[in-house]
Amino acid sequence: MQNYTILIIDDEEKLRKLLSRLIKLEGFNVHEAEDIKTAKKVLEKENIDVVLCDVKLPDGNGVAFVSSVKTNYPLVEIILLTAFGNITDGVQAMKNGAFDYIIKGDDNDKIIPLLNKAIEKVNLQNVMGMSALNTPDPPRDMSASAIERQNNYIKARNYLEFVLGQSLLKNIGTDFLYNDETPRSEEHTSELQSRVDI
Repeated sequence: MQNYTILIIDDEEKLRKLLSRLIKLEGFNVHEAEDIKTAKKVLEKENIDVVLCDVKLPDGNGVAFVSSVKTNYPLVEIILLTAFGNITDGVQAMKNGAFDYIIKGDDNDKIIPLLNKAIEKVNLQNVMGMSALNTPDPPRDMSASAIERQNNYIKARNYLEFVLGQSLLKNIGTDFLYNDETPRSEEHTSELQSRVDI
């Protein structure tokens, strides 16, 4: 099993240490930072998968920090923690790219399940990213709509491979992934497959 790495950013040392212990017990690697400046150094040096970040920090605001993280590390997921629920902050955090926004204390039981969900998203993004790197460029004579269909097919297939596993996907087939064309015959199926096969 792969070891995933979590970064906890919180200026409350007792809470930070408590979260760190809980998360380590689940098998994660954990790094800690008391402010944004320290967090940036950790992000530069370590391969972080998920960030748990307090909203109010000594040198900045966690909601704004989400944008910075997503710009520089787009595959990193961020869960924001706040002592006081604020709808405006929550909405802005999600717009900035946060995975979730939860209240300290009230939502403590949600942290580990949320981390696991965030890790699932990280895995999916990594799988899709690697597939994109390994996918050849489409033929030059393909139309824009055919290229778009190919890209949509690849994304859908990658997602299904991740969720269902390749063996199950082979059993159920992939005909239903074609957006606007349903195979009408064996010849048509082959023709469609040749357009989108990778």
